[in-house]
Amino acid sequence: MSDWSIYFGIRRDIQDTISNGFHIKQHLGDIKTLSPLANTKSIKAGESRVITLSSNYFIISDSAVLPNWYVSSNKTKPVIIDSTNFEDPIFVKPFKSNIQLKRSPQDIIPLATPNRRFEQYKTKSAQELDNFAITPTPKSIIKKQGKTTIDNSWSIVYTEKNKSQAIALHNILREQLSLSNTPILVKESISPHSKVIRLIDQDIGNEAYTLNINNNHIDLTGKDAGLFYAQTSLLSLITQHGNTFLMVLLMINPENHTAVFY
Repeated sequence: MSDWSIYFGIRRDIQDTISNGFHIKQHLGDIKTLSPLANTKSIKAGESRVITLSSNYFIISDSAVLPNWYVSSNKTKPVIIDSTNFEDPIFVKPFKSNIQLKRSPQDIIPLATPNRRFEQYKTKSAQELDNFAITPTPKSIIKKQGKTTIDNSWSIVYTEKNKSQAIALHNILREQLSLSNTPILVKESISPHSKVIRLIDQDIGNEAYTLNINNNHIDLTGKDAGLFYAQTSLLSLITQHGNTFLMVLLMINPENHTAVFY
C-alpha cells in the first residue's frame, strides 16, 4: 500500500527530498508530508525505518516540532499518530546543555537570554524628536528642549461631554504604563490646579489638533477626528519613550502634515 501520507508540522521550511524510499514534501505554512514511493517496501508492525529530512534553516528548539501528526489515505479516514498526540511534543528529546543550542561547533553568536536581550535593546541614547513615532507622521519638525514625567500624581480631567474619551484614554494609559505612572481620572469641578491632562473640544481646522506638553499640564485640543489624533500622538510618544518625554507644543494640520515643536 503506497497511497498514504503522514502529515506533520515543523516550524521551518524543509527541502523536498527522497529518503530511504519516501518522498518528503513542503506544503503551505508549517505543513509537510511524508509519502512512500510506488516501489517502497511496506513497513511491518514493530519494524523501524530511519527517514532523514533537511531543513532550510537551523532548528535549535524542540518547540519547533508540532504535535498531532496524522496518517491519511484514499481508503481510510485520517488518524492521529498516538506518539504525537500531546499538547507538547514529548516525543522530541529536550536539550540538556547550552552546547545543543548552538547551530554548529563554530557558532559564535551568544545565546539570547533575557538579560542579553535587555542589554541589546535598551535605550542607549537620549530621546530625539526625529525618532518620535507621531501619527499623523509630520513632514517637518522644529526642535526645542525640556522634559516632563507623568505618573499617578497627574489627573485626567473630564467633563460630562468628554467623559467617555477621558475614560478611554485612562484605560489605554493604564495598559501602557505601570499603575504608579498612570494618571487618575478626576471630574473637572474637583480637579487640582496642577499636573493635569485635559481634552479640549475645539474646532481648530479639519482634523487638525494641538498637543501642548509642559511640566504640569498636557492639553489635547481638536474637534472629533482632530481630538482623536491628538490622543493618538500622545500615546505614540508614550509607546516609544515611556512616561518621560520632551515638553512640546505640537501642532498638526493633516493637510500639510507639519509639526512645530516650541
